[in-house]
Amino acid sequence: MPNKKNFGKKERLHLKNLISLLFKKENNKLGIIGFPLKLNFVVLEQHNPKIAPTSVLIVVPKKKIKKAVNRNFVKRRIRESYRLNKDLLNDGLENLGTQIIISIHYLALEKLDFNVINTSMIKLLNKLNEHLKKNFNKPSHTTY
Repeated sequence: MPNKKNFGKKERLHLKNLISLLFKKENNKLGIIGFPLKLNFVVLEQHNPKIAPTSVLIVVPKKKIKKAVNRNFVKRRIRESYRLNKDLLNDGLENLGTQIIISIHYLALEKLDFNVINTSMIKLLNKLNEHLKKNFNKPSHTTY
């Protein structure tokens, strides 16, 4: 099956219990920062058929970007950057055999160019991939 570069509903994190799991205090300690983005993640041991092997939540805080139009614009750029570069992460997850949920937070105070967001996304996904390869047998974070 050819590798499609889409970002469907199963890849979007929309289940409330998984979102609350992602934002628990003990799970929020583990994050990877590459300005202007921050990536938090949790590895799930139990298979959930409602989500893809990698599910993503994109967060652009109202405190950082005031206007909804601009927040949606930034979310679109982040989503597009993830869509184009998700193969960097999915190739490494095939060996892991579990599911991972990710939140991507926008840290900048203004809209930034797509190239800045894209390079940051590539760095974050590579760092996450390295972390998972190194620790997938003995996770350094809480698994559920």
